[in-house]
Amino acid sequence: MKKNGFHGQARRPSILVLYHFLPPDDVVSARIFGDLCEGLAARGWSVEARPSNRSCFDAGARHPGREVRNEVSYHRVRRPAFAQGSGGGRVMNALWMTAAWSAGALRPGRGPDVVLVGTDPILSVITLAAYRLSRRPARRVHWAFDVYPDAAVADGAVREGSLLARLLARVAAAGVKAAHLVADIGPCMRERLPAAPGALRETLPPWALHESAAPLEADPEERRRLFGDARLGVLYSGTFGRAHSHEELLALARRLRGTGIRFAFSVRGNREAELRAAVTADDENVSFAPFVEEGDLARRLGAADVHAVSLKPSWTGTVVPSKFQAALAAGRPVLFAGSPEASPARWIAEMGLGYTLASDPVSIETAAAALLRLADDPTARATLNARCHAAYAERFSRERTIAAWDAALRELLDAGTSR
Repeated sequence: MKKNGFHGQARRPSILVLYHFLPPDDVVSARIFGDLCEGLAARGWSVEARPSNRSCFDAGARHPGREVRNEVSYHRVRRPAFAQGSGGGRVMNALWMTAAWSAGALRPGRGPDVVLVGTDPILSVITLAAYRLSRRPARRVHWAFDVYPDAAVADGAVREGSLLARLLARVAAAGVKAAHLVADIGPCMRERLPAAPGALRETLPPWALHESAAPLEADPEERRRLFGDARLGVLYSGTFGRAHSHEELLALARRLRGTGIRFAFSVRGNREAELRAAVTADDENVSFAPFVEEGDLARRLGAADVHAVSLKPSWTGTVVPSKFQAALAAGRPVLFAGSPEASPARWIAEMGLGYTLASDPVSIETAAAALLRLADDPTARATLNARCHAAYAERFSRERTIAAWDAALRELLDAGTSR
């Protein structure tokens, strides 16, 4: 084995991953971080993970304190059964997990070569500051899936410029600036993260949970169920919450009434009721479909010609919708409703992966014309599908991203800098 430049001896590099929920929890981010742990273990890393012993959706359920899963050693943090679904419970969980992880920085012993902290629970990145103060030699890494308190401000939970917002921003910045490597999930997020001068930067978006070797074929029965005999089907599949908007998509659907282009929403989340209430009896080309089990998800995604993704402009840079990668992995273009500065809009413009939609009439008309052209041209649809699938494989796939993580972490160890 190649000698590790950081320690000057031949042995497996070690990494400690700190994230609130990991397998067997099936939260999307838990599965992504779990895939990363397993991928690094397969590439020669010694991986320890310290998630909570509680389940995300069932606070009463407990996972084993210690176990090994797919070469990853789990040493779970015991915490009380605070409900993650309540505001108070979320805060208490964040405090408990962050305190437990920070206390770990003070334990005697050599410790890991690398400590990786995500963004669940909120503000847990401050754990990296604790590792910095402990003067341990571990390289400190942050993978940001969202940006706090910016997301809380965009959500309206914290007032912009308030004392609380400034305090939370200082706490978050102290953690992020303690990192030797800061990874974001999109260029718009990178611009918000306050990394320290000299820190390594990487853009490493999460991959789709379902990857196919070729663009998905449409299942005729599922397509009829969603879109009837439509010339073109546009599907929004996934969470519809506070960060998402429906106004632009419904405006476009109304512009396309009577053209044979239909929109289907398979959604859940805290703004689902608002979306349903906004659809009127006149919206004859808009329908809703129930969520499907994971085993049927590929059939659902493959039934659409275009996948819709949305993000409120005020949320730009605080989160990046993972539905974008899911659409590309299925071999489908994206209709993105949001700011042109958001990462999906930038990727669409850079690689020709679909269409960006704003609320102004000109944008609505431009998108309507583009979808009508696509509906009339099966060859163009097949070409676009192939381009989207190829872009996913080249830029966003699980294998590509975990390999990039492995390379970035080894570069970090070989650099051997300290501060």
